[in-house]
Amino acid sequence: MAPEPFQRNNLDAVRLAAAWMVLYSHSFALLGLTEPRFLSWIPFGPLGVFIFFTISGYLVSASWERDPNILRFFQRRLVRILPGLVICTILTIFVLGPIFTTLPMKEYFGNPHTRGYLQNIGLHIVYYLPGVFEHNKIGNAVNGSL
Repeated sequence: MAPEPFQRNNLDAVRLAAAWMVLYSHSFALLGLTEPRFLSWIPFGPLGVFIFFTISGYLVSASWERDPNILRFFQRRLVRILPGLVICTILTIFVLGPIFTTLPMKEYFGNPHTRGYLQNIGLHIVYYLPGVFEHNKIGNAVNGSL
């Protein structure tokens, strides 16, 4: 059976809204504040995560249904996820880090932890960049959501 042509839907807009809910939630944690709740009892972060992953699960399952070849399936996942991860990691090291570090630039870029942050690209999670956000409520947390 031939795969059906791509159909547009509004699920990306819903997933974007869910991702913003998570970002909104994290901003309170990073500032050490109490997060307001949706309908006064549901925290925005977990609700956003639930919505995002539920919709993503349906979309990924549909992708598998269209072409159930394991190699092509994982290739498509990597091509979809890896470029964003690489760009985010590089921008974090070379834009966000230099703006927010308390260290002189030579010391920041000479620190092995700065190069070590590149390990995020290989899915070895590293949260720390030298001198970045060291005085926040959750000290040294850089892109903890990744």
